Amino acid sequence: MNDSSSAGTPEWMAPELIRNEPFTEKCDIFSLGVIMWELCTLNRPWDGTPPERVVYAVAHEGSRLEIPEGPLGRLIADCWAEPHERPSCEQILSRLLDCELALC
Repeated sequence: MNDSSSAGTPEWMAPELIRNEPFTEKCDIFSLGVIMWELCTLNRPWDGTPPERVVYAVAHEGSRLEIPEGPLGRLIADCWAEPHERPSCEQILSRLLDCELALC
């Protein structure tokens, strides 16, 4: 699946989507990383930063939110890698289950 039309909220959007480049389902993996970041930090992504600044920083400067420590932080970082390097949904689920088992 490739598409070049985009819509979304900048704070959760993958850089390739912001730049209106062709994208795949891997842009959703990037957004899932932002959601996991929210759950880990209990903060709103880019809180207080104007959306137009977020757009430029993420799409053109490679800026990312501060990554938490530990296995969830490593998973978040992997979700924010280049599209072809991002994990699949199956890999994410497996890694989340590993994190859960480590907490038991």
